[in-house]
Amino acid sequence: ILSFSHRVDSVSLQCLCCFRFQFIVPKKWQKNRPVCIHLAGTGDHFFWRRRTLMARPMVKEAGMASLLLESPYYGYRKPKDQLRSCLKNVSDLLVMGGALILESTVLLRWLEREGYWPLGMTGISMGGYMASLAVTNWPKPIPLIPCLSWSTASSVFTTGVLSKAVNWKELEKQYAINSVYEEEIIKLLEYCGVDSFKMASEFAKNDDSLSLSGDVRVSVGQSARAGGEAEAELVDQVLSSGTSGGGLGYLP
Repeated sequence: ILSFSHRVDSVSLQCLCCFRFQFIVPKKWQKNRPVCIHLAGTGDHFFWRRRTLMARPMVKEAGMASLLLESPYYGYRKPKDQLRSCLKNVSDLLVMGGALILESTVLLRWLEREGYWPLGMTGISMGGYMASLAVTNWPKPIPLIPCLSWSTASSVFTTGVLSKAVNWKELEKQYAINSVYEEEIIKLLEYCGVDSFKMASEFAKNDDSLSLSGDVRVSVGQSARAGGEAEAELVDQVLSSGTSGGGLGYLP
């Protein structure tokens, strides 16, 4: 997420810069070691919901491992002054999407290097949309199962259920008063001249920028208890108090 540090204040960056994930694997592998990366939907803080509804059935029924990536601005990565899932800035959506694309690429590269195969990605709602964006930046064939998602999220914020959550009048007022916004938007709409998929493919081939440290910290704590009761309690505490913390959970 450091690639987007210019769009994030220093306080929030401390919460966002370290991404966490849970890795649920079968006790005994079959012929291959398949892994599916699950991205979180709107309001899906921490890991317990995806672990209970998706990862555990998959590992029991199909022997498939699941890697649950926590989204920026959610769970342990939620800034202290953010209320629940309500992002403070429209630009935070750009940071969230861009960070998830890069972090998914890092994790896919790491899983591939560690010998896991085949690899796939999935997600529900916003998670499915983010998964779709992420796989378009992976230079190899990969299965994708986006659930309850679409090819764009714009209608959700302009005419859909979240349209009232954005102060469109204030944004329109700022756009009309300050010409800086218009200048920035025009730059974003201009074609950069280089195919974005080729740019991402070259980025994905760069081992230096896609390496996880060899000492990836994994700890077993209360959040790994069956049923996710402890983690569910922590969700309520964090969302109500606006604090973040905790460790990295792991389920064997």
